[in-house]
Amino acid sequence: MAQPPLSIGNRLSRFLIKSGKLGGPIGMPGRFWGRAVGVKLPGGATIRITNPRETIQAIVVHRGVYEPNIAALISALMKPGKVFIDIGANIGVHSLVAAGHGATVKSFEPVPRIGDALLRSVKASHLDQRVELVRSALGAKEGQITIYVARRSDDGSHSAVAGIPAESIDSISVPMTTLDTFLQQRSIKPDLLKIDVEGFESQVLDGATSLLSSQDAPPIIMETGDRLADQLGESAASSIRRLTEKNYAIFRIPDEGKIHPVKLSELSGELNNYFCLPNRMLSDGEVMRRLKPLMD
Repeated sequence: MAQPPLSIGNRLSRFLIKSGKLGGPIGMPGRFWGRAVGVKLPGGATIRITNPRETIQAIVVHRGVYEPNIAALISALMKPGKVFIDIGANIGVHSLVAAGHGATVKSFEPVPRIGDALLRSVKASHLDQRVELVRSALGAKEGQITIYVARRSDDGSHSAVAGIPAESIDSISVPMTTLDTFLQQRSIKPDLLKIDVEGFESQVLDGATSLLSSQDAPPIIMETGDRLADQLGESAASSIRRLTEKNYAIFRIPDEGKIHPVKLSELSGELNNYFCLPNRMLSDGEVMRRLKPLMD
């Protein structure tokens, strides 16, 4: 799924930021530019690049966005008046894409350092009125939970499930609520969910049974696999099955190319991104018109 062509200015900005990977004084201009100007994302919001060597930020600098197929789906579905719930928001790439298209965004990111990075980009893009950072984990029940944070070059590696592959791991205790509770307390009806919680997907879904059973159940973009989930007795198949039982159609989101339908029996245990669409929306002309260019 192709993204709109990038402006010359954005390309030049990204080129300069790439030089920030170089050590010492040589890389200083690039690092300064990344923090001060950043990269313009689809939708027009800007993300600050504080560490061009970190995996997610490096991909943004290289490609203009992280996970471009997911960004394309968000761009197709989000517009003013829509509500996007970003569960496992990390530094906020997908939150910023949705907000840039006019959506109201609730970004769940419990790791303080990473949530702070998200807020810096939100403020720099003047999106404070559209994006709310919720410093909480989502799960199947209320309470406190331990989050394991890997000390490595990939800031996407933190989870409520122990066993992240890394030489050094920190652990922090954070509050946890359920998605149903949060939505009921705020009287929110989401139009799109994104779930990327490193093996904890089943618990997030179990805390959203009212939403998923409702007539307003939203589409879901979800990363899932057997890694880490197996420590909870779960898998990619068990997480996706929760959605097929709620009358969702499942599509795989490849790294390149168009999304395509996939059966439960065809799921891989490898980490993959899926687009889960309520069956009722398959006959919604407006939704399918927006999705058609992205789908096989």
